[in-house]
Amino acid sequence: MGTSERFRVPLFVSRMRMTKVKKLVDFLERAQRTVGTLFLIALLITVSLQIISRFVIKSPIRWTEEGARFLFFWVALMGASVSVHGRRHFTIEVYDPKKIKTPWLRLLLEIVPEIIVLAFCLLLTYYGWLYFESGKTRLGIEVPLSMSLVYLALPISGISMMVYTVANIFNLIKTIYGSSGNFGTND
Repeated sequence: MGTSERFRVPLFVSRMRMTKVKKLVDFLERAQRTVGTLFLIALLITVSLQIISRFVIKSPIRWTEEGARFLFFWVALMGASVSVHGRRHFTIEVYDPKKIKTPWLRLLLEIVPEIIVLAFCLLLTYYGWLYFESGKTRLGIEVPLSMSLVYLALPISGISMMVYTVANIFNLIKTIYGSSGNFGTND
């Protein structure tokens, strides 16, 4: 059995499954962008309120600093997740993948960083869940909010980054082998 037979997937199966996965990934990204945008607006309002109360009214509102910190935490993690989907996370390119002609070598060199990101996402999800669990017994100092709600951003971000990374890996396989007719075609 040659390489092309090993990677061949019936056209209807790959299109049907990839369409459902793409819809899920697109929905997840829209949801994260929406949450991130809403929290960013709330962050801007909170920081503006803090500045006005501190420098104009000369009577700072105590909860704004902690509230801004909690909102920033969520905004940063939602943005990081969306960046993983677009493969805009930190990478160091030491070669031009388009110059590598051997599909399996190009695939290997493209997937290794994604596997490292996936391992990071597993750790983020696991330890994020531990933080979430430990936060159930604690409240914020100025904002009477369960810290588990703040820490919930960690496992949510980790799980969504895993979904995006797996989708990126499938897209890499499809792009590299699809262009040579070995993956996702019915020829």
